[in-house]
Amino acid sequence: MLALRQLLLSAIFISAAYAQDNGPLETFGSGGKLYSSGTGDHYLLTRQSYVSEDSRGFSGQIRIKKNYPGGGYEFVSMEYIARCFAPFDNWVFVSTYETGKEDDGNNRVDIKSAERFPGAAKKDAYNLYWAACHDQFRKFK
Repeated sequence: MLALRQLLLSAIFISAAYAQDNGPLETFGSGGKLYSSGTGDHYLLTRQSYVSEDSRGFSGQIRIKKNYPGGGYEFVSMEYIARCFAPFDNWVFVSTYETGKEDDGNNRVDIKSAERFPGAAKKDAYNLYWAACHDQFRKFK
C-alpha cells in the first residue's frame, strides 16, 4: 500500500513539473501585423503566452508572403514557438514549422545576442523573437 501511494505521489509530481499554462490568445486581425520584410513579408497572426516549469514564451501563427523575382507571390501559413525566457539553461530560440505539423527543430534559430543585428540569414527569426516576446515589430530592417 505504501509503495502504491509513493508511486501515485510521484506521478502527480511528474505531471505537475511538466504542466504548461497558456494565456489568452491575442490576434492581430485577418491580415496580421508586419514584423519583418525583405525577400518576403512576414506577418504575426496570433500570439499566446505559455509558462512551463523551465521556460516562458509564446506560440502562434505567422503568414509569409513570398515574393518571386518574376513578379508573383505566394502566401505560406506557419506556426511558431518563441522561447523567450529560460532561467535554468538560458536557451532562447524561435522555431517555425508548417501548420498542422509538429515542430521537428529543423527551423530553429537560437537567439544569441538579441540586441545585435544577426545578419540577413537570421533577420526574420530575430524579428519574430522581438515581435512575439517583446511586442516590438520590425526591430531589424
